[in-house]
Amino acid sequence: MDKEQLIQLIIHNKANDNQKNKFEKLVNTDLEFKKSYQEALDMRAALIKSKSAELRNLFDKLESTHRDKKQFSRKLSIKTIIPFVAAASILLFILLWNSSPSNDEIYNQYYTPYRNVIVNIERGETIGDDQVSRAFYNYESKNYAVAYKQFDSIYNQDNQSFYLFYQANAALGNEDYSSAIELYKKHQKLQDDFYARSGWYLALSYVKIGEKEKAILVLDKIIDNQSYNYKKAQSLLQTLKE
Repeated sequence: MDKEQLIQLIIHNKANDNQKNKFEKLVNTDLEFKKSYQEALDMRAALIKSKSAELRNLFDKLESTHRDKKQFSRKLSIKTIIPFVAAASILLFILLWNSSPSNDEIYNQYYTPYRNVIVNIERGETIGDDQVSRAFYNYESKNYAVAYKQFDSIYNQDNQSFYLFYQANAALGNEDYSSAIELYKKHQKLQDDFYARSGWYLALSYVKIGEKEKAILVLDKIIDNQSYNYKKAQSLLQTLKE
């Protein structure tokens, strides 16, 4: 069994005794496995935190509604509080165990903007007046809408494929998912040094818009090739198939 699959089984309490024994041996002897397990735990904790925030917001809305109707007194009695505590407990159980994470939640767990590895921009220094430097400065500054247009102009003048990749990244950062997908698909045909990276972000784009089957196809390819972020791809694939 794949190690990432074993980690997911452990985290979701679905492992049998043999799998639990294997996990115990690996976590005590394999430092890389232990690190991957901790990363998976961190992702799970982030999801729980997100769900808890949803619950708090819902409870706040309920409380506000009751205040508006003057059904909350200034001194709440135990009998008044108990139903809300019970309801909150039930809602928390449903949120954490009986519902799957939303597309947005899954996307937010795995998405990190890809860093600028093309132009060295030191903070505090004057940015070069050339269009490339300005584009990457805006990209690093998360001014994605401007960077998107600049990369488009640069790519039309200088047909180097990595500009197309960063234009797609800018579209993704700007939450223009349809444009990002089209650009990543175009970039995938070019087979350059950023090919594997654009595949990962293409899969995330599909997750974001709910195209899980398309995301799974891309993730399968990443895993088969053991390319960029393939371990995260295994974890993401497991989440999508649950």
